[in-house]
Amino acid sequence: MSLIKHRITVDCGPATDRRTLDIWLHPILRRPGILISGGMDSALLYYLLIRLNVEQGSTHKITPYTILRKDGSPQYVQPIIDYVHDSFGLPHIATTVVGDPTLPESRQVESGVKEVLSSTTSHIMYLGLIEELEIHTIGWRPPIKWKETENRLYPFKDLNKSHIVDLIFQFKQEKLFELSHTCNMPGPRCGACNGCNERSWGFEQMGYADPGTL
Repeated sequence: MSLIKHRITVDCGPATDRRTLDIWLHPILRRPGILISGGMDSALLYYLLIRLNVEQGSTHKITPYTILRKDGSPQYVQPIIDYVHDSFGLPHIATTVVGDPTLPESRQVESGVKEVLSSTTSHIMYLGLIEELEIHTIGWRPPIKWKETENRLYPFKDLNKSHIVDLIFQFKQEKLFELSHTCNMPGPRCGACNGCNERSWGFEQMGYADPGTL
């Protein structure tokens, strides 16, 4: 693991698919926003951004946002934010809901990001979207990677769920497994949807048991 000013670089993932996470705080755009879904990908991203900001003495104002997903994301997002802030002795802040809730969920993310970037609150957005890996569930298309722009960063774009699982263990943040909600529906995990399948696949690839409850 390498800690450089405004940056963390760390290798992660199973022995057969090691990759490198390179996450950094923008040196000029110091009011970043982050979209948190309640899942463990964006939960880890928020933890890492806050850690960078606190431990490296940065002065970025990081603002968390969420959208109104059908799984009831705000109820899962707030405990994640509270936990991360407690970890670094920071005051609690409320989640800001953005996006048009009348749109299909797949379009709410884009709606929310546009809303944030058109305001004066945040000038750049971090999104915890990982490599779209549906081979283990659908099996009909290769992985899809997200393309970054000047004001949209995807630090996990080259990682899949197995790398996220490994990173959470490496940073000793297993509490995020418990707090995060992976299922496509509210309540206990169904164990059958794509979200549940992908989470299980990530743990299987690493040879770990899933300690989470949601």
